[in-house]
Amino acid sequence: MIENDRHKILVVEDSNFIRNLLVKSLREHYDVLVAGNGEEALAIAFKELPKLILLDIVMPLMDGYEVCRRLKASLETKNIPVVFITSMDEEQDEAKGLAIGAIDYITKPFSEAIVLARVRNHVEREMMESQLIQSSKLASIGLLASGIAHEINNPLGFVKSNIGNLDKFAGKLISFTNKITNMLENYDIPQRIKDEINAEKEQINYGYITKRMDDMLKSSKDGVERIKKIVADLKSFSRVDAAEVDEADINSLLDITLNILHNEHKDRITIKKVYGDIRPIKCFVSKINQVLLNLLINACHAIENEGEIQLKTFEKDDVINVEISDTGSGIQQEHMDKLFNPFFTTKPVGEGTGLGLSVSYGIIKQHSGIISVKSVLHKGSTFTIKLPLNPDLLNPTEMDT
Repeated sequence: MIENDRHKILVVEDSNFIRNLLVKSLREHYDVLVAGNGEEALAIAFKELPKLILLDIVMPLMDGYEVCRRLKASLETKNIPVVFITSMDEEQDEAKGLAIGAIDYITKPFSEAIVLARVRNHVEREMMESQLIQSSKLASIGLLASGIAHEINNPLGFVKSNIGNLDKFAGKLISFTNKITNMLENYDIPQRIKDEINAEKEQINYGYITKRMDDMLKSSKDGVERIKKIVADLKSFSRVDAAEVDEADINSLLDITLNILHNEHKDRITIKKVYGDIRPIKCFVSKINQVLLNLLINACHAIENEGEIQLKTFEKDDVINVEISDTGSGIQQEHMDKLFNPFFTTKPVGEGTGLGLSVSYGIIKQHSGIISVKSVLHKGSTFTIKLPLNPDLLNPTEMDT
């Protein structure tokens, strides 16, 4: 079960009788917003970003066609499905409505059951489409990451082998040079030759070279091991067997995700881990990875300069709890109930799809879990995930929220 599970439906109708009838039909399943004219409808739509709009055509001040045009002309509202409900039942009226962006056309008088069924179908279809868009993007990224990891592995093996051999060869050369130095000191060798050899060693700065060579080889070996770990994490993170349920250690998944996001937090964000002793959980591993990635990216982006991210895990009553807290900018109160809506984002246009948290919401629900958020503006946010150890997992293609 997920918090904030009721979607908002905006009913735009100037007739009190019909407006009340629609509200009565929908309010059991949805949070219903109402508007009596076009201007009021636009104000509510831009503020609340409802999941779907039921829109009358013939209204005072501004007709439904113009309302629909303005909604479709805005980046904020263009993806909200619009369903016309009207007594205008001519074929050309329906064609006009569909041409300007409506997805459906219901004529009056209408059946309450039909209206409810169509609303439900359109809401579920929009959610499915948004999840498919994001899942497709994430799948592509996963395949790309997996391919890159595979391509890196072969040259990485050569480099690691060569560095290992260079380390051995360097050791032998230094040992050989040291033996010659000992021979110069202990054998009866003309002083002229000793001076020439010592002068040559000073010329090439022999002592500095041998020390730096040792340091560089050690640094190179550490770097190769770092790359090897990143490649392993990429392969683990981008697993393409998303349709298979497996056991996973949430603490390990968090560590893998942190490694993937190393450049996002290094040198400016302190990572504090408060990991509990938790049991492995049955899950679609790649999908849980996606959730953790989304939440950690958001936490990193919320911190503009320096700050701290705390990762806390614990087990209680056969439920794994994951808390991801940041000391970032926080979330405005009026945005809190929209965070998990598809396409809602507080980022500037072009910098966010508004699908990350929506997809995360669906994935957690798929795992019979709960995702919630608490935030204080200018102080930070905490996202909490609760995952039962033995969830009743849905079919992997069922991503409804």
